[in-house]
Amino acid sequence: MCNACDKLKTAIDGYIEKADSKLVDKLKEAGFVLPKKTIQAASDLEDVVTDILKEETSLFAKRLKKAVDIQSFFDDIWDEVREIDDVDEKLSKAFVGAFQEIMPNMIEKYIKEVDPDMKFIKVTDRTNYYVSENSREVAEMMKLNSHKELEKILNDGIEEGSSIQEVTRQILNGGIRDERYRARAVALTEMLRVHSYAADEAIMQSSAVEQKEWIHTGSTKNQPRENHVAMNGVIVSKDEPFELVGSDGNTYYPMFPRDFCLPASEAANCHCLHRAIVSKEALGIDVDERRRMQREYIENDDREWESELEEINHMRADEYRANNK
Repeated sequence: MCNACDKLKTAIDGYIEKADSKLVDKLKEAGFVLPKKTIQAASDLEDVVTDILKEETSLFAKRLKKAVDIQSFFDDIWDEVREIDDVDEKLSKAFVGAFQEIMPNMIEKYIKEVDPDMKFIKVTDRTNYYVSENSREVAEMMKLNSHKELEKILNDGIEEGSSIQEVTRQILNGGIRDERYRARAVALTEMLRVHSYAADEAIMQSSAVEQKEWIHTGSTKNQPRENHVAMNGVIVSKDEPFELVGSDGNTYYPMFPRDFCLPASEAANCHCLHRAIVSKEALGIDVDERRRMQREYIENDDREWESELEEINHMRADEYRANNK
């Protein structure tokens, strides 16, 4: 567990609290590529997400002001407000746009770190899909959390006999809906997740890589997840998942830290990394042959993913029909 990674944890916490500029240096020390661009992209995304969350807050407040009292709003209007709230669609679009813009640059840098003779060609369809799906899931969770927060405010207001004006002020001004803080936290967390996808894409595209290693960042003083500490130094073949026993006792099979398949309890605030283990023997293969193998991998994976995606869509269609009989 490296000292640089230890400092990274502190820098991330400081950045989320007050946008600490030291995070750029700490990301570089820990092994993240394009640290300056990463923070700039996270900052730009933070601004967009903040505006979207403020629009949602404004929607809640405007609808609340039209109600006679809190109870009538909860009984007669709340379901309608939840139905028209499209914050998840806006957030998902913002996430995907930000990630698709920076991810090719990330992948190219990670590829160069693994094999300087290789070049970025494209992001595989599989990775693009998973990044988009993850963005949608995060956006839906943020919407659900917003609704839960507002429901708590409403229920507390009903119990305490608060007025419409008092509850509206709490929604608009209360710390419980600090849009900027929430936006900064999610923008940075998801940007680091994209780093994992980009690094893994580089690993998979490189014929010089045969294995990958899970690297835990942090130390005992940072109160890390013990199950993540136990993963430090675990090595697997590059096309195989890691085996992670979750804090809930379930076993998960992520391809890398913060993988889409992990629950929030294992992915949120995780600063672990995974690194390529390069085969010197494979690096001895002719450069043109290595590049051909890279193109072949991309073509094969896109073709395989097309079939897998068709099966996924069929399953979703069957589930939809079963749930709407």
